[in-house]
Amino acid sequence: MSPVLLGVDDGGWSPVTGGESGATVFRSADATRYAKCVSAAGAAELEAERDRCAWLSDQGVPGPRVLDWRSGDAGACLVTSAVSGVPAGQLPAADLRVAWERIADAVRLLHETSVSRCPFRWGLARHGHHGARCRGA
Repeated sequence: MSPVLLGVDDGGWSPVTGGESGATVFRSADATRYAKCVSAAGAAELEAERDRCAWLSDQGVPGPRVLDWRSGDAGACLVTSAVSGVPAGQLPAADLRVAWERIADAVRLLHETSVSRCPFRWGLARHGHHGARCRGA
Protein backbone atom coordinates (compact mmCIF):
# COMPACT_ATOMS: atom_id res chain seq x y z
CA MET A 1 0.00 0.00 0.00
CA SER A 2 1.33 3.45 -0.83
CA PRO A 3 0.17 6.97 0.00
CA VAL A 4 -0.25 7.70 -3.71
CA LEU A 5 -2.71 4.81 -4.09
CA LEU A 6 -4.82 6.39 -1.33
CA GLY A 7 -4.88 9.80 -3.03
CA VAL A 8 -2.06 11.52 -1.16
CA ASP A 9 0.12 13.72 -3.36
CA ASP A 10 3.20 12.18 -4.95
CA GLY A 11 5.79 13.56 -2.54
CA GLY A 12 8.50 11.18 -3.73
CA TRP A 13 7.66 8.83 -0.87
CA SER A 14 10.34 6.36 0.26
CA PRO A 15 9.62 3.34 2.47
CA VAL A 16 10.74 3.46 6.11
CA THR A 17 11.96 0.04 7.14
CA GLY A 18 11.97 0.42 10.94
CA GLY A 19 8.97 0.39 13.23
CA GLU A 20 6.73 -2.03 15.02
CA SER A 21 3.18 -0.97 14.14
CA GLY A 22 2.66 -3.36 11.25
CA ALA A 23 1.66 -0.42 9.04
CA THR A 24 3.50 0.56 5.90
CA VAL A 25 5.33 3.84 6.55
CA PHE A 26 6.84 6.26 4.04
CA ARG A 27 8.97 9.42 4.34
CA SER A 28 8.55 12.28 1.88
CA ALA A 29 11.49 13.18 -0.34
CA ASP A 30 12.08 16.41 1.58
CA ALA A 31 11.90 14.49 4.92
CA THR A 32 9.25 16.86 6.35
CA ARG A 33 6.35 14.36 6.34
CA TYR A 34 5.56 10.75 7.11
CA ALA A 35 2.70 8.72 5.68
CA LYS A 36 1.45 5.71 7.62
CA CYS A 37 -0.75 3.45 5.49
CA VAL A 38 -2.89 0.49 6.49
CA SER A 39 -5.37 -1.85 4.84
CA ALA A 40 -9.08 -1.37 5.49
CA ALA A 41 -8.79 -3.80 8.44
CA GLY A 42 -6.44 -1.39 10.26
CA ALA A 43 -8.23 1.85 9.37
CA ALA A 44 -10.12 2.26 12.67
CA GLU A 45 -6.94 1.88 14.72
CA LEU A 46 -5.09 4.39 12.52
CA GLU A 47 -8.03 6.79 12.77
CA ALA A 48 -7.79 6.58 16.57
CA GLU A 49 -4.05 7.34 16.33
CA ARG A 50 -4.88 10.36 14.16
CA ASP A 51 -7.36 11.60 16.77
CA ARG A 52 -4.85 11.20 19.62
CA CYS A 53 -2.11 13.03 17.68
CA ALA A 54 -4.44 15.90 16.85
CA TRP A 55 -5.70 16.20 20.43
CA LEU A 56 -2.20 16.14 21.93
CA SER A 57 -1.07 18.77 19.45
CA ASP A 58 -4.03 20.96 20.45
CA GLN A 59 -2.90 20.62 24.09
CA GLY A 60 0.59 21.91 23.20
CA VAL A 61 2.29 18.55 23.71
CA PRO A 62 5.27 18.30 21.34
CA GLY A 63 4.95 15.71 18.60
CA PRO A 64 3.87 15.23 15.02
CA ARG A 65 1.05 17.35 13.59
CA VAL A 66 -1.69 15.75 11.51
CA LEU A 67 -1.38 17.12 7.97
CA ASP A 68 -3.68 14.85 5.96
CA TRP A 69 -6.00 11.89 6.37
CA ARG A 70 -7.37 9.69 3.61
CA SER A 71 -9.54 6.61 3.93
CA GLY A 72 -11.58 4.44 1.62
CA ASP A 73 -12.28 0.87 0.61
CA ALA A 74 -8.57 0.15 0.02
CA GLY A 75 -7.43 1.37 3.44
CA ALA A 76 -6.32 4.53 5.20
CA CYS A 77 -3.33 6.85 5.22
CA LEU A 78 -2.31 9.28 7.95
CA VAL A 79 0.18 11.99 6.96
CA THR A 80 1.98 13.74 9.80
CA SER A 81 4.75 16.26 10.11
CA ALA A 82 8.22 14.98 10.87
CA VAL A 83 9.48 15.74 14.36
CA SER A 84 12.80 17.56 14.32
CA GLY A 85 15.80 15.92 15.93
CA VAL A 86 17.51 12.57 15.84
CA PRO A 87 16.63 9.30 17.59
CA ALA A 88 18.08 9.25 21.11
CA GLY A 89 19.79 5.95 20.33
CA GLN A 90 21.93 7.71 17.73
CA LEU A 91 23.28 10.39 20.08
CA PRO A 92 26.63 10.25 21.85
CA ALA A 93 26.25 10.08 25.64
CA ALA A 94 27.26 13.73 26.18
CA ASP A 95 24.64 14.99 23.71
CA LEU A 96 22.01 12.68 25.16
CA ARG A 97 22.54 14.16 28.63
CA VAL A 98 21.79 17.60 27.16
CA ALA A 99 18.70 16.29 25.34
CA TRP A 100 17.19 14.75 28.48
CA GLU A 101 16.08 18.17 29.76
CA ARG A 102 13.88 18.70 26.68
CA ILE A 103 12.63 15.11 26.82
CA ALA A 104 11.72 15.54 30.49
CA ASP A 105 9.94 18.85 29.70
CA ALA A 106 7.81 17.10 27.06
CA VAL A 107 6.94 14.22 29.41
CA ARG A 108 6.13 16.71 32.19
CA LEU A 109 3.80 18.61 29.86
CA LEU A 110 2.08 15.37 28.89
CA HIS A 111 1.57 14.42 32.54
CA GLU A 112 0.26 17.90 33.38
CA THR A 113 -2.49 17.50 30.79
CA SER A 114 -5.84 17.25 32.55
CA VAL A 115 -7.08 13.66 32.65
CA SER A 116 -10.65 14.92 32.94
CA ARG A 117 -10.31 16.78 29.61
CA CYS A 118 -8.77 13.80 27.83
CA PRO A 119 -11.33 12.10 25.58
CA PHE A 120 -9.30 8.88 25.37
CA ARG A 121 -9.19 5.93 27.77
CA TRP A 122 -6.31 3.50 27.60
CA GLY A 123 -6.40 1.21 30.60
CA LEU A 124 -3.81 -1.42 31.36
CA ALA A 125 -6.41 -4.16 30.98
CA ARG A 126 -6.58 -3.33 27.27
CA HIS A 127 -2.96 -4.48 26.96
CA GLY A 128 -3.34 -7.76 28.82
CA HIS A 129 -2.42 -6.35 32.24
CA HIS A 130 -4.86 -7.04 35.03
CA GLY A 131 -5.33 -5.31 38.34
CA ALA A 132 -4.36 -1.65 38.52
CA ARG A 133 -5.50 0.69 35.78
CA CYS A 134 -4.09 4.04 34.78
CA ARG A 135 -5.64 7.00 36.55
CA GLY A 136 -8.63 8.20 34.57
CA ALA A 137 -8.76 5.07 32.44
